[in-house]
Amino acid sequence: EEEEVDKSKESLSAYERALCCALAKIAGKTAAIESRSALSAHAGLTAFRLDIPQHMTAHRKGLCYSLLSRHLAPNLTDTIRNLALIKGRKGFCFDVPDDQVEAFESNWVNDEDGLILEKLTELPEMEPEQDEMNGGGFGGGNFRGGFRGGFRGFRG
Repeated sequence: EEEEVDKSKESLSAYERALCCALAKIAGKTAAIESRSALSAHAGLTAFRLDIPQHMTAHRKGLCYSLLSRHLAPNLTDTIRNLALIKGRKGFCFDVPDDQVEAFESNWVNDEDGLILEKLTELPEMEPEQDEMNGGGFGGGNFRGGFRGGFRGFRG
């Protein structure tokens, strides 16, 4: 009886697929569906997630490149796009061009200490974007104090 239910589900999904294909053809959508990044929704990119060991905190995005360079050649790490920090600064998400995905996967070996690279299957909560050059220190660039008032006595 269970086997019959499984077979009926399979045939139902086959019918659903056929119906979807027919509707797509009627609508004029005959081109192949392009894959898109789960991170940025850009076509031609695949999203990855790099989890870092629990004892580490990702203070800067540069740490991602440093960690990846342990296993990957610079020509691969240079292809990374849309690098973002995972909430809690416990890892990174980034996009890789589709033509580089196989090279990333074949050259990477997950560390025993907790450095794990995998394709992004579910988008985690991300840290808000900050300007790493100007957003740190002095309360996000709102430093008050120091020199005030211009050049006194200058008349020009």
